[in-house]
Amino acid sequence: MFSEGTMAKSISRNLSAFSRPQNSLRSLLSGQQDVTDMAPQVQRGTVTSSIKELSSLANVVCRQCAKILQVGLEELREQFESEASAAAKEPQRFARNFLEYACFKALAVANQGTDPPLRDPGFRRLTYDMMVAWETPKASQKPVTKIENETSVGLEAFARLAPAVAVAADSITVHYLFDALNGSSGRLLTYPTYERYLVELDRTIRSIRSNHTATAAAQLGLQKGESVIEVDGNTTTPVLQHVRLSAWPGRLTLTDHAVYFEPSGVMAYDTASKFDLTSDSKQQIKADLTGPLGAKIFDKAVVYSSKARPEPVALEFPELTGNTRRNYWLACMQEILAVHAFTRTHHLEGIARQQALARAVLGIARLKTIWTMTRALPPHPTQLLTFVSADSLPSGDKVLKVLASSLQAQAEAVGDTPRDHLQKSAAEPARDGDDRAAGDSFAASRGAANSNSGRLEKMKAAIRMTVTGGDDGGGSPRSLLEDTGIVVGDELVGGETELERALAQARSHNKAVERAKASVELAKFEGIGNNVALLKELAVPFILLWGVFDSLRKWDDPPKTMIFISAVMYLIYSDWIRYAVPVFLLLNAGFILYLRYIKKFGRGNTPMVVVPAPPPSSTVGQLMSLQQAIAFVEYALQDVNIALLKTQALFFSEFTQATDQLLAAHVIAALALLVFPFKLVCVGWFLDTFTNELEFRRESTRKFIRRMKEWWYSIPVVPVKFVQSEAEGEDG
Repeated sequence: MFSEGTMAKSISRNLSAFSRPQNSLRSLLSGQQDVTDMAPQVQRGTVTSSIKELSSLANVVCRQCAKILQVGLEELREQFESEASAAAKEPQRFARNFLEYACFKALAVANQGTDPPLRDPGFRRLTYDMMVAWETPKASQKPVTKIENETSVGLEAFARLAPAVAVAADSITVHYLFDALNGSSGRLLTYPTYERYLVELDRTIRSIRSNHTATAAAQLGLQKGESVIEVDGNTTTPVLQHVRLSAWPGRLTLTDHAVYFEPSGVMAYDTASKFDLTSDSKQQIKADLTGPLGAKIFDKAVVYSSKARPEPVALEFPELTGNTRRNYWLACMQEILAVHAFTRTHHLEGIARQQALARAVLGIARLKTIWTMTRALPPHPTQLLTFVSADSLPSGDKVLKVLASSLQAQAEAVGDTPRDHLQKSAAEPARDGDDRAAGDSFAASRGAANSNSGRLEKMKAAIRMTVTGGDDGGGSPRSLLEDTGIVVGDELVGGETELERALAQARSHNKAVERAKASVELAKFEGIGNNVALLKELAVPFILLWGVFDSLRKWDDPPKTMIFISAVMYLIYSDWIRYAVPVFLLLNAGFILYLRYIKKFGRGNTPMVVVPAPPPSSTVGQLMSLQQAIAFVEYALQDVNIALLKTQALFFSEFTQATDQLLAAHVIAALALLVFPFKLVCVGWFLDTFTNELEFRRESTRKFIRRMKEWWYSIPVVPVKFVQSEAEGEDG
């Protein structure tokens, strides 16, 4: 049996062993085979060390994990049984829990260091075999599903284990990553696709690292800790900055703090313009149309607007077909903007902030990898980016809050607090010439956990708090942990971390939102005739209700009108009118329940709006309808503008007689409201509404309306003058 202290020393020794060339991952995993090829060896008994509860696939994987940890398989089982709760060791849960324990421990050791071990073929094969074994961990389970004799894994296994592999996936975007990878194989991921992804991801990370040089940092004037992520723009494929009616070619650079545009000069690039993405200045980045001389023609631009800038800046990414370049850069800039909004909202500093930036940069690296592999971006590129994707989910703010708590707790566990960060920043001078120290986000993603192995116990305590959600739910963190599983690294064996639970709820809600959006798209019809016909059909209940009210107002059925007037006047006079709104809401709720009842026990059919199809019309007829609709909107706008201009004329006394009459009406109305009780005023207004159509008042009402129209028509409008803006005047 091993205590946690002994395990900490063992892991520390293993880490130092991995730093030596003779004990590298390549040597430990040399000769790694496909797990399906090694399975017969276990069945024939050629491999003596095995666990009877595990399948042959799981036994092979667990032996490889024990090899990485430099312990025997039985010794690894003893460690699991000493740390696991009774619930985690139940027969129906033992196989998968032990497999997760072995995999997470091995990956925690393999992920140590500044460079992810993605270049090692043995590591890539092992991580895929972990997913294959996770799907069939028990000895009694059938072999995994195959596609054309090629082993494959499903979404659940990939989502469970891929985030534990260094930089390969993020728990927030892992579902979208799986969909982007398996487009050609349905809902299963094959090993060739997985291996190609890891190889391309390793190349992408090294390419991003190579962008950050001392020369680039000096030219752009980068701050300490600022890393270059992406560079675009050259002689053949420039980036154009649109300034009013002119466009300037140049080079665009994205860092984890800002965007820099360098206009092309005669021999070199001119001084860069900086668009800071860290400040809280109501910044927006969105797609837009651009073209020559300010024309809105090509959908290939990104527009950056900020409260700190007098006017928006448009950056165009010219290409012959499509707008892939623009979409990629738009997604990347939105992610950097989102991660800084996240760190500001949750007040993250030091290591916690660096890890948040690392998540954002790694998300961009994965997006670029998918682009390189498939030669196309996913339909929604931002779904592969951690912070934009999380914010777009229903209850995404809760997901980000849990993520912030996790980052902050782990940073504090290794002794990094905001106060320590400020003191360290003041004490250490900037190293402008160090291209790696200037901000390696990839190393920062694991630096917090590996910076001080002597604080392993504090780190475990912090992770226990973050994976179980603290004391919420009425139980202590330890009791909750005993009910769920074992903490290994950042993962929870046999259970879900608080972040995973929040993500599961958000994804469940997102499915309902997606279904609702799909129904909305089906309800969008083309053609003015179809939409007018639908609007008329949907307005039928309101038209009928107005018809009933108008019939009462015109005394078409005098007994009903008398009953209605008497009831309303009694309610007003008895001060019961305040109950009208609550009663209306209760009646509405009862009507909804009634409709639900007849739907469930009556017809049982899904409600559907049946619309009489409009008569077919030719193209000329549709154009005429469009012209009429535009003319109707134009006349409506004119009427609204004239009403507002006449109101201004009344306030500015352009027509003194009308203004005097308006003043007198205001004074009389104010005195009436002061002298008479409000309920009497309501009774008077109600009686006037329901008696102005009676025979003895009809003529006086008609004359009053005529005089009011004549009074309104006699009011002149305030003069209007259109002037050209200064910017347009200079360009003209």
